[in-house]
Amino acid sequence: ASTTAMLILSGARLGRADIRHIILMDRDILIGPSGGNHILAESLDETVTIYAQNDRLLCKAAQKVLIDEKPAGPSASLVVDKQIRIGRLSFVLTKVKA
Repeated sequence: ASTTAMLILSGARLGRADIRHIILMDRDILIGPSGGNHILAESLDETVTIYAQNDRLLCKAAQKVLIDEKPAGPSASLVVDKQIRIGRLSFVLTKVKA
């Protein structure tokens, strides 16, 4: 039902060896504990939604969202190159340089 797609790379030669998956985001990216999510995160109790709106990337989560250890609102605007933590899930968004 989602128009977001995930590419799983195998045998590709990329400039960064740590890249194994690429997500082509349409409306949203779902991160959660079940196989129906785009990104599997068994440490989460509920699904986290990352979505684009008005040229911003936003996050909707039942758990508290921390950006650089500071609380963000229930629909948090995500920032590039800052640590984002939701429960036991932690990640950093980076901008790809072409």
